[in-house]
Amino acid sequence: MHYTVVRGVVRWSVVEGSAEEPVLIDRGNLTPPKAYSEAESLTWLREEVRTLIREYEVVRANVKCAEPSGKFASRSFPR
Repeated sequence: MHYTVVRGVVRWSVVEGSAEEPVLIDRGNLTPPKAYSEAESLTWLREEVRTLIREYEVVRANVKCAEPSGKFASRSFPR
């Protein structure tokens, strides 16, 4: 399973097979309701990810974090 987080949306995909011959099983986006607080959004996302892990019997996952850009700076990605 692969996750990429971009601007509040978690994009996910489930792939089987090898690196040489991957097979896409399914993919989608997770977006918490806009009315949710940050804490509620994180709780919602955690439960959705847990559901996907159970549904697809995931044994390995990869998470890709947002990459810094010239217009973006934070403690994690200083300029």
